[in-house]
Amino acid sequence: MRTLIFKSFALSNQEANKEVVAILDTKMAITQRQADAGSYYGSIEGLIKHVAHGSAYFLSLYKTALVGNAAVQEATKNLANLAINDKPLDVNGWEDFKKTLIELDAMWVKVVAAASEADLQTPVKVNWFGAARDSAPLGYIFAAHNAHNIHHRGQISQVLDERKIENNYSAINIAHWL
Repeated sequence: MRTLIFKSFALSNQEANKEVVAILDTKMAITQRQADAGSYYGSIEGLIKHVAHGSAYFLSLYKTALVGNAAVQEATKNLANLAINDKPLDVNGWEDFKKTLIELDAMWVKVVAAASEADLQTPVKVNWFGAARDSAPLGYIFAAHNAHNIHHRGQISQVLDERKIENNYSAINIAHWL
């Protein structure tokens, strides 16, 4: 059951990111996407790039923790080749970024599909907790990945709301549970 929950999260993340990119493509000029949004990450473009950076980071954790899972290794084999340009993106750079985000999201879906219930207890090395602990179970890390992306897409939604740009991409799709 827990793997089904995480699969739902990964698929809903993939759909939400596609919807965010579609909004940014169709309802905002490059200059609007890159305008300061009052966020720690600056602009809406900075926020969606942070989502991508976060996904790349979490995927690297999964790749390392599940080194013996051939399907996870296959799913993440191109991870090191993906790059996220931190400079403002022109039209071509934006197209490259979208391809990278799509690939990262597809990797997460494949990783979750390859993870077993037993894998969810696999310790994942992280230094988030100070001296208290040096790892957390994979299931916790899956949940943290999901929370990270939802949080930052929520920030994007708030900026879009402030700019009166219609958006509605925050739900977890029930279809993934059926």
